[in-house]
Amino acid sequence: MIPSDDAALDDVLRRGRAALCDGGRGGGTLLHGPPGCGKTTLLHHAAAHLRLPAVWLRPPLDAPAVAAAVAAAAAAAPCVLAIDELHALAPRRAVRGSREHRTLLQLADGVQQLRERRVFVVAACRALQEVHPALRRSGRLDHAVGMGAPSRAARLAILRDATARWRGAAAEGAAVEAQLRGVAEAAHGLCAAQLRGVCLHAALSAWRAAGGAPRLSAAPSAEDWRAAVEAAAAVSLGALRLASSATRPVALRLAASAAAPADRLSLDTLPAGRELFGSVVLPLRAPEAFRRLGVAPPRGVLLHGPHGAGKTTLARAVAAEVRANFVEVQAAQLLSSVVGEAEARLAALFTAARNAAPCVLFIDQIDTLAPPRGNDLTSEGTMDRLLSLLLVELDGVQTAVGPPVVLLAACHSPGQLDPAILRPGRLDVHIAIAAPDSVQRLKLLERMLSGSPVDDSQVDLQALAARTEGFSLAQLSALCREAGMCALREDLYGASIGSRHIDAAMATVQLRM
Repeated sequence: MIPSDDAALDDVLRRGRAALCDGGRGGGTLLHGPPGCGKTTLLHHAAAHLRLPAVWLRPPLDAPAVAAAVAAAAAAAPCVLAIDELHALAPRRAVRGSREHRTLLQLADGVQQLRERRVFVVAACRALQEVHPALRRSGRLDHAVGMGAPSRAARLAILRDATARWRGAAAEGAAVEAQLRGVAEAAHGLCAAQLRGVCLHAALSAWRAAGGAPRLSAAPSAEDWRAAVEAAAAVSLGALRLASSATRPVALRLAASAAAPADRLSLDTLPAGRELFGSVVLPLRAPEAFRRLGVAPPRGVLLHGPHGAGKTTLARAVAAEVRANFVEVQAAQLLSSVVGEAEARLAALFTAARNAAPCVLFIDQIDTLAPPRGNDLTSEGTMDRLLSLLLVELDGVQTAVGPPVVLLAACHSPGQLDPAILRPGRLDVHIAIAAPDSVQRLKLLERMLSGSPVDDSQVDLQALAARTEGFSLAQLSALCREAGMCALREDLYGASIGSRHIDAAMATVQLRM
């Protein structure tokens, strides 16, 4: 298997060569990232690239076994001591005096001793905060390398590697290659293990469609790949260890002829869509143009407007347009009644977003996290502390080097937020979401009703767009849904939606306005 993060591998190799040349005095390296992101594979490749023997430490182990492995590494120097699943060997919450506490102390002492030898110590864990501080202090595992989500090129390489065994047996090898390129383009945020699962899922679907032939005789269809990616995307946020249960929409283009889903709302049909395209999508698609002109792209965008204006829909339309990972969370999901838990969740959210860069992080109802200072009614001052941490994280996003993280936030009104979060350098681009104009309403109605049988002889969508002046996106959606319900209530087996159904729906929606 191939490593999923070339930048992380280069960082580890650079650190390893420096440590070996300096007798190991520079300390060790700690890889961290979600399960399945390729940490163990990268450990294997690091040892292979350094052309050194490797001594492996894997749980479960006790203190004598750790001491023996450290002694073996010292005797084999120069070598690599590779520690897998460090969070299990040296857990942060180990009880003093317990067996696991004695084991982690033995490991910490061993790593310290190996500084005097030509031994490069490199370990892997799920999250830095899960590792005991004794292993992370200076001179031990003091250099952390985050494993990010694989880039498009890395995703394509992983998919090719995962399908190498059966691609040659497929009668449509060229079609498989084209499909893999489409999957690599669409599978943002999926880690290496999930990408291999996508290939297995698609291959099994094709195998079942062929009647269980002894060998795969036909390439998976576009629908096989689409179903596999959607199944993996449904759990991708869980792999990032976020506090959100939301999943991003998948806009999978497997071939040039593949059309966009009929019910997908594109940015050009939505209010403020063009402005949002220039502020978020364009900087991620063409960063070289911004560098050429010396323009720093915005890293924070605030969408504000009345309820139902389409702020969340706009953000999800960005997910379909942008060639980057997309993470969506509700601000309320970050809050907790446990002291310190909300701050930990917010910090973990931004850490995961940085590891998934380039990434668009969408926080809905951000006024829940950033109300004006002085209004905190909690006895522990949780909201003021949470705001301070959010400001620190935003400043870190602005000054970070490498692939960008763009914060996209939404609220009812900027007046609900603390002024500190609105200043230049933070959420400095404010986009007001107004009601769609007549052209946008027509496009929206056409898209929303594209999957319904509408009687064109009775329903004039252009006239309907004129009648719905002032309607928000949510109200237009409610109008189309109510028209369909009126047709069903009139006749369960009715053939189409007519003008009387539209008129009845208009009356119902206007009554609720």
